[in-house]
Amino acid sequence: MKNNPIFTNDHILEFYDMFILYADPRTKKVVLRDILVTAKTLGLNSKYSIIFRALEELADVHETSEIDFETFINELTNKMVIKLGDFKTTFFRVTHLMSTEEKRCLN
Repeated sequence: MKNNPIFTNDHILEFYDMFILYADPRTKKVVLRDILVTAKTLGLNSKYSIIFRALEELADVHETSEIDFETFINELTNKMVIKLGDFKTTFFRVTHLMSTEEKRCLN
């Protein structure tokens, strides 16, 4: 996943670490509701509400169907671009938003 306009490689690796915990070993896919429950338990809904809302929207779209990691990152990226507005500043805004506490939130 090169050249993501929103997330750094480190961010993507952290999402992958979370994603793989829930992935079916055979299909490598997850039901996003499972990730959403954990994200809420970790406080993502209050610490990083923009990202949490984007996850909620993705979970609503996919309901109980499974999604693979590449689709997950692509759709989450698209949601964040829309939510944060100006494409040129999006990367910097998200990096600033996530960098201070991202590890505490996702660990």
